[in-house]
Amino acid sequence: MTPLCTALIVLTRVAGGEVAIPAHQIGAVEDTAAGAVVTTERGAAWRVVGAARDVAQQVRDGCLIQIIDTRKALHD
Repeated sequence: MTPLCTALIVLTRVAGGEVAIPAHQIGAVEDTAAGAVVTTERGAAWRVVGAARDVAQQVRDGCLIQIIDTRKALHD
């Protein structure tokens, strides 16, 4: 069984401000001419600065850190 990644992914919105989404709630990320659009499993959508690959990298990094922290806690 794959562990659920709950790492918070912080996205900088085009209209200003930030939103944090747990990685497991991201349903889709698509590139558009004005930046990436991140859609959650429940249908909420945010247009963010950057490309879909930038969001994907944040998810990979956040989940990797969570896995390392979990394993470290288990061994301490």
